[in-house]
This record gives sequence, structure tokens and C-alpha cells, in this order.
Amino acid sequence: MSFSSGHRQSILFLAANPQNTSRLTIDQELREIGEGLQRAQKRDQFQLEQRLAVRPRDLQRAMLDINPQIIHFSGHGTGEAGLIFEDEIGNAKLVDGEALARLFQLFAEQIRCVVLNRCYSQVQAKAIAKHIDYVIGMNQAISDRAAIEFAVGFYDALGAGRSIEFAYKLGCAAIQMADMPEHLIPVLLNKSTSFDATVQPALDGEYIPSLKRLKAKYEDLEEEWEEVSKKLRFFKKERIIKTDSEAKYELAQRIQEYEAKLKEIEEELQDLEQQINQLPERPKNFDLADIPEQLTPVPLNKSNDADVQSISVMQPPVEHLENAPINVFISYSNKDKDLLDEFIKHLAILERQGKITAWYDSLIKAGEEWKTQIEEQLESAQIILLLISPDFMASDHCYEIEMQQAMARHNQGTAQVIPIILRPSNWIDSPFSMLQVLPKDARPVTQWSDRDTAFLNVVEGIRKALNSL
Repeated sequence: MSFSSGHRQSILFLAANPQNTSRLTIDQELREIGEGLQRAQKRDQFQLEQRLAVRPRDLQRAMLDINPQIIHFSGHGTGEAGLIFEDEIGNAKLVDGEALARLFQLFAEQIRCVVLNRCYSQVQAKAIAKHIDYVIGMNQAISDRAAIEFAVGFYDALGAGRSIEFAYKLGCAAIQMADMPEHLIPVLLNKSTSFDATVQPALDGEYIPSLKRLKAKYEDLEEEWEEVSKKLRFFKKERIIKTDSEAKYELAQRIQEYEAKLKEIEEELQDLEQQINQLPERPKNFDLADIPEQLTPVPLNKSNDADVQSISVMQPPVEHLENAPINVFISYSNKDKDLLDEFIKHLAILERQGKITAWYDSLIKAGEEWKTQIEEQLESAQIILLLISPDFMASDHCYEIEMQQAMARHNQGTAQVIPIILRPSNWIDSPFSMLQVLPKDARPVTQWSDRDTAFLNVVEGIRKALNSL
């Protein structure tokens, strides 16, 4: 879809950065978008409107007053919990995806595109995409700089009269051109499919990793489905055998939880099947077996100028890159060592599958300099797990050193931070409070009736994060 018609299109820029949340570079993002549209070829076809410190009520009024065709949200996202707006006194106010979807449904005839340009907004994007033609969300945390690069590329393309699909691709390319590893975080969804659009160019060199990545995810989900099914059958048998009413009730709760998990996996499998079917047409005479076992040329640039040749670099085979384990750093308080030991047992399946290499300070060998080891491991980790408890929050080393360094890397876009709530503690106003936490609903591990179930939920969340990298 293109906005190159003669009708003037309104872009509504919404921003919320409550006083109890981490600061965002919203002013810079708005300025960069405005300057780009001012110099665009089709600048007369776009009108940029803004609403800052937005409350839910302000969103409703702005949509009525401005009648926008594009809505751009810049603020905090918290995954399933929702997007963060402001309340009457400037504090955080969560609005979930379903509430947003119901609102956008009322304006579906006028709105053509919604851009949720902040962390963990994919959940809300999927809900809105049931009613709006094009929705862009972020499948994990994204740095301020990467979010701005995406926005500039996206609106520059629209201002040049290009389609939304092209603008999305240019936004992703702009992130990569700025030498940031976050170009796969933005996802484009549309009303007809409501799943991540694979809008990659249909180049032979790109077809291979896309197909293999999706098939690998599919196989992982099939394994997970088998494991959950096996446990579900066991719980159903146990429920028949048990006579104690309390035990039967607990088993009924477990059965309900695992049935919901099976349904979720089945939906993900269906989405992956659709994504595989939506891949660009396989090149003629293409066979996965034809991929060289040694080095694979990867096209970096193409030119229509006959005097300029395509540039290629030699990289390791795709399967080697994709199968390399992810370095995971675990930050914890020594007072939680027993819980750490339980957690490590549950992580073992990801290590056995070659998906991760987990590191924590108990692995430091005698005679090694512990401070250097921690700094090196923390700096090289792609995923950083924070095991949150009152002791973690009270520890100078955990909170002031490891957590602060982890959040610095998160903000730079060089690592993904996942807080895991072990025990009840006051973490709401902490630097990581805007991140999606585990287990489900931020319920501390120690408050689950069965800790194995709690840690299983945590590992499933980590697996999803791994699949998104």
C-alpha cells in the first residue's frame, strides 16, 4: 500500500514517558521524523500532528479530532501486560492489547497503519492487526537509537511515495546500516494474516536462512508439544487415581494450565506453517543440499550500474551460524544459591540442545581472578538473566555493578536482559521494571504451588527469547 494519492495524510505522533519510567529520547525521534517529512518529495501530502504525555483519554480525543491515517506510538511496552501511557498525575498507566484493539476497531476505516516503535510491543501489534491493515511492533527490547533509525527510514520512504512494505524494509535496513544488531526486531503484520510479515527481498542468499530458521523453530515447537502432551496425559491419569479432593483440585489446575499451553503451541505451529508458505518462491533448481559445506558467499550490495560489481563476503555456513549456542550470563545473590541450583537443572535441556551456554560465578575455577571473569562473561553474553529477590536488590555487587552493566548493554542493543522474579521483592521502580519479566504475570517462583512448573514457565519464556534472536 502506498500513500502517494492526492489526499493529505495525517500522521499522529503519540508519546508517553511517565515520571516513574526510564527516560526516552522522544524529542529527538519526533524532530527527526518531522525534518525528514519536511524535505520529502511528497511533503505536501503529509501532516504531522503530535500529542505528548498521552493519557488513554488523550488518545481517544486525538483520534476524533485529527482523523489520522497513520498512528505512531513512542513510549514503553511491557509485553503481554500492555503499553504504558500516563495517568492524571504523570505516573505509568498500563493499557493492554485487547483494549487498544477495540479502540482501533472503531476507527478501522480511516487508519491504515499503526507503528508501535518501542520495546516488547509485538503482543499489542498482533491484537491491533485484527482490524488495521498494517501494524508494526517490536518483538523484544530495542534501543532508543535503533528505534529512531527505524522511524527515520520508515517515514523517509513514505515521504518519497513508497509503499508501507518498502518503508518497513528501509527502516530495518537503516538500523543495519547504522551498525546495530537490531534490524530483526521490528515486525510487520497485516490484517489478512496477523502474523509476522516475511518481507525480505527474494534473494537466493536470503531464502536459505529464512527457511532453515523457520524449520528449526517448527521442530523445537514440535518437541515442546510432545513434552507438554506427555505431562498432560500423566496429570489426567493421576487425577483419576487420586481420591483426595485437594489433590484433585491442584491436578485440575495443572491440567487446565497445560491444555492452554498446548493450544498456544498449536497456534504457534500454525503461524510458522503460514510463514513458511509465505516465503518467496524457491529459486529454480534450489536444493538445501547444494549449500556449500565450507564457506557461503553472502551478497551485501547490488547495483544497477554495470561498472559496479556486487560485493560479497565469505562467512561460515548458515547452519554453523544458526546453531551456535547463545551465551547466557546469570546474575544472582549467593543467598539464592538453592533456587539457582534448581533453575540450572531446568536450563539443562537448552544446553543439551546446544541452544545456550549458561555461565554464573560458581563456575569460576580456583586461582582465577573472579572480578575479571565476571566482567568478561557479562560483556560477552547475548542474554543476561537477573534472578530477582530481596537479597539481589540489597546486594551492592548484584544491583550496582552487574545489573547496571546489564541494563547499559540492553540500552545499547547489544544484549537482551530478562528479569526472573525468584522471591517477592520491591522491584517495580527499578531500572529493569519496564522489561518483560518471568515467570508469567510476574508471580515469584516461590509463590507457585509447584516450583518445577514455575521454572518450566521461565524456561519456556527464555526459549521464546532465543527463537527471536
